[in-house]
Amino acid sequence: MNTEIEHIKYQLITWIIMLNDTNLLLELSKTLQNAVQTSQEPPKKARQFGCGKGIFPYIANNFNEPLEEFKEYMP
Repeated sequence: MNTEIEHIKYQLITWIIMLNDTNLLLELSKTLQNAVQTSQEPPKKARQFGCGKGIFPYIANNFNEPLEEFKEYMP
Protein backbone atom coordinates (compact mmCIF):
# COMPACT_ATOMS: atom_id res chain seq x y z
CA MET A 1 0.00 0.00 0.00
CA ASN A 2 1.06 3.59 -0.54
CA THR A 3 3.39 4.81 2.24
CA GLU A 4 1.72 8.24 2.20
CA ILE A 5 -1.64 6.62 2.97
CA GLU A 6 -0.08 4.53 5.71
CA HIS A 7 1.39 7.70 7.21
CA ILE A 8 -2.00 9.41 7.15
CA LYS A 9 -3.60 6.40 8.83
CA TYR A 10 -0.95 6.47 11.55
CA GLN A 11 -1.50 10.20 12.11
CA LEU A 12 -5.26 9.73 12.38
CA ILE A 13 -4.94 6.85 14.82
CA THR A 14 -2.52 8.84 16.96
CA TRP A 15 -4.83 11.86 16.87
CA ILE A 16 -7.88 9.79 17.86
CA ILE A 17 -6.02 8.18 20.77
CA MET A 18 -5.14 11.61 22.19
CA LEU A 19 -8.63 13.04 21.55
CA ASN A 20 -10.59 14.08 24.66
CA ASP A 21 -13.56 15.87 23.06
CA THR A 22 -16.58 13.61 23.66
CA ASN A 23 -18.75 15.27 21.02
CA LEU A 24 -16.06 14.86 18.38
CA LEU A 25 -15.56 11.22 19.35
CA LEU A 26 -19.32 10.60 19.00
CA GLU A 27 -19.29 12.23 15.55
CA LEU A 28 -16.35 10.04 14.52
CA SER A 29 -18.24 6.99 15.76
CA LYS A 30 -21.30 7.93 13.66
CA THR A 31 -19.07 8.47 10.64
CA LEU A 32 -17.51 5.05 11.15
CA GLN A 33 -20.93 3.38 11.43
CA ASN A 34 -22.09 5.09 8.22
CA ALA A 35 -18.92 4.02 6.43
CA VAL A 36 -19.37 0.41 7.53
CA GLN A 37 -23.03 0.39 6.44
CA THR A 38 -22.16 1.94 3.08
CA SER A 39 -19.40 -0.56 2.41
CA GLN A 40 -21.78 -3.45 3.16
CA GLU A 41 -24.46 -2.30 0.69
CA PRO A 42 -24.54 -4.41 -2.44
CA PRO A 43 -23.20 -2.60 -5.51
CA LYS A 44 -25.82 -1.26 -7.90
CA LYS A 45 -26.20 -3.14 -11.14
CA ALA A 46 -25.01 -1.31 -14.22
CA ARG A 47 -27.77 -0.18 -16.54
CA GLN A 48 -28.11 -2.15 -19.71
CA PHE A 49 -28.90 -0.74 -23.11
CA GLY A 50 -32.62 -0.90 -23.81
CA CYS A 51 -33.69 -1.30 -20.18
CA GLY A 52 -36.17 1.61 -20.56
CA LYS A 53 -37.81 0.21 -23.66
CA GLY A 54 -41.59 0.41 -23.44
CA ILE A 55 -41.64 3.01 -20.65
CA PHE A 56 -42.73 5.76 -23.03
CA PRO A 57 -45.57 4.52 -25.23
CA TYR A 58 -45.22 7.30 -27.82
CA ILE A 59 -42.40 9.58 -28.95
CA ALA A 60 -43.15 12.04 -31.72
CA ASN A 61 -41.19 11.79 -34.97
CA ASN A 62 -39.97 15.37 -34.57
CA PHE A 63 -38.75 14.82 -31.00
CA ASN A 64 -35.19 15.96 -31.78
CA GLU A 65 -36.23 18.98 -33.84
CA PRO A 66 -35.55 22.46 -32.38
CA LEU A 67 -38.47 23.99 -30.51
CA GLU A 68 -40.21 26.99 -32.01
CA GLU A 69 -39.72 28.93 -28.76
CA PHE A 70 -35.93 28.77 -29.12
CA LYS A 71 -35.66 29.71 -32.82
CA GLU A 72 -34.41 33.23 -31.95
CA TYR A 73 -31.43 31.72 -30.10
CA MET A 74 -30.45 29.33 -32.89
CA PRO A 75 -27.69 30.31 -35.36
